Amino acid sequence: MTTINHKKTTTKELIKLYTGIRFEFGDLLTELQKNGWDEEKDTRIISLKLMIEPVQSIIILLYLIDEHFGDISLWELQKFTNQTQKNDFINNRLTFIVNELREGLFVNVFIRFENFIKIISKSLGLSGDKINALSKKIINELNLNFDYKELINLVTYSRNTMHTEGFHTQDDKAISYKGIDYQFKQNQPLLFYNEDTLKLMLVETKNLIADIIESPKVKSQNYIGHSYENLIHNYED
Repeated sequence: MTTINHKKTTTKELIKLYTGIRFEFGDLLTELQKNGWDEEKDTRIISLKLMIEPVQSIIILLYLIDEHFGDISLWELQKFTNQTQKNDFINNRLTFIVNELREGLFVNVFIRFENFIKIISKSLGLSGDKINALSKKIINELNLNFDYKELINLVTYSRNTMHTEGFHTQDDKAISYKGIDYQFKQNQPLLFYNEDTLKLMLVETKNLIADIIESPKVKSQNYIGHSYENLIHNYED
């Protein structure tokens, strides 16, 4: 048997946590906008904007949950025998929703980070298909802090577990980053993974993105087009 300990939290605490993530990415975006890059086409701006949007969406949803979740009309369709049963049911639903928001954010940011890495690597003349190896090539090419390689391991190994419903299926792996050891045990869930770990991974990924963009070989380029640069969106009235 494997015991997973869940940290007790509140919606307001989650709003504070995700707002902190939002400001981390937002502050970097504000700083990068001073470079005058095309805000509709350059990946050094667009990638940050696309990473901020899902964080902002979660904050809005959490505000709605905090203010209205217990009173939505959907609960009237349930046949509760007493208030305690209703509260238990609602709390159970809320736990699943909060977990879904967390996992969805991880996936959304990772997808955008992966595309950012592929675009930047192409601008540097680097190639490769695996995001782990490609990220490390960029770290080497730009002579960045080699500790970022362990961050890449932490993020990609965590991401891989989502293909197997949160279980690590490969051989045991220990990853150390910022003085913390993260254990990946074969056929076991990630016991360390929660909102605090998610925040650490996202903020440190943001720091890596900042160092990549601020490196002379990337910052000096006049233009690095994003995949979306030639798309035109028409919305039906």
